Amino acid sequence: MSLDIGFASDLGVSPELIQKFFQNQWKRKIVLSDNNFYFWQFINPPKNEKKDSCVVAIRKGKILGIMGLNKRDFMLSNVLYSGAELTTWVVAEDSIKSGVGAKILHFILKKFDVLIGMGISEDALSIYLRSGFRYLNSIPRFVKIIAAEKILQLSNYNDYAKKIIKKKLIETEKYSYERLSWRDEKSAPNISGNHFVRNLDHLIWRYEDHPYFDYKTFKVKLPNKQSEYVYVVLREEVTQDIRIIHIIDILGDESGYLIALRFAESYAVEKNFWAVDCFSTFGSLNKHFVSQGWLSCVDDFYISVPYLFHPLEIRNPPTTSLIYWSRHSFNDMCDISQLYLTKQDADLDRPTILNINDTK
Repeated sequence: MSLDIGFASDLGVSPELIQKFFQNQWKRKIVLSDNNFYFWQFINPPKNEKKDSCVVAIRKGKILGIMGLNKRDFMLSNVLYSGAELTTWVVAEDSIKSGVGAKILHFILKKFDVLIGMGISEDALSIYLRSGFRYLNSIPRFVKIIAAEKILQLSNYNDYAKKIIKKKLIETEKYSYERLSWRDEKSAPNISGNHFVRNLDHLIWRYEDHPYFDYKTFKVKLPNKQSEYVYVVLREEVTQDIRIIHIIDILGDESGYLIALRFAESYAVEKNFWAVDCFSTFGSLNKHFVSQGWLSCVDDFYISVPYLFHPLEIRNPPTTSLIYWSRHSFNDMCDISQLYLTKQDADLDRPTILNINDTK
């Protein structure tokens, strides 16, 4: 019996059938079974052109495996390549170890120049590594703790952590800023490093059209510079357990990175949040987290702050993993310090079923 592998739209596999597969095969309830989120995630992104780009393995009308995939161009060594974000990879329980998963991945490798995914399971990792991917066990994540007592109550930590994570008065500064809608902008800001493209169409889809999250983008003026700004995208996480702000993205010239962090700190203090966190692989940004005393979730092993919030969950380390592959300029791709990835990328900022229930 032949096995067909291809993009869902090309094979005529309906979103409803894929959603049902995710619902039945995932160990716990997954947001991909929600119709609104599924269409936003896999059909509405600009590069997908209203076509379902999930890669499906199907035999006689039965789905054996799926890779959730978004098409997205990637800038590598100043050259634009076809790229994709790999988001959710599931093989039917009765097809595990049948080779279906590897065949899905090999189909994808033929179609794109750059591939990136996050949150890799141990079962999937073996196939990725055999296919030429490289692996980072822990994506750098940084946390600025503002309300020390509240964060310590929610965290696992060594005894001496209290002496290190003690209450400090954060010097808040006044910044000239405004909240903006990307629909009102004429162009997207530049960013540095090797990165997924963030053009205006993408930013509108990502931050204006999300079915459940309310993202806030701020245009912050750089002090003592005429008509120069840094753009900071935030998401406020407020539950009965925690008040934290996520820095989802920072856009603009590297000269604005430090101002972006200080603005986020000031905003968090003003709005009475307990902490600010940010995922970033980019060395030119990460040096500011270190110099400004943000907690490194990878290196500061004496405390593990919550990683997930719906429901609250602590992991060790409190971050996630990364796989990456490129057909071209592979040496440059492997320079993680030049790879600009944030919580914006590869579905790292995905809601849970509880998130969705809270918005209804």
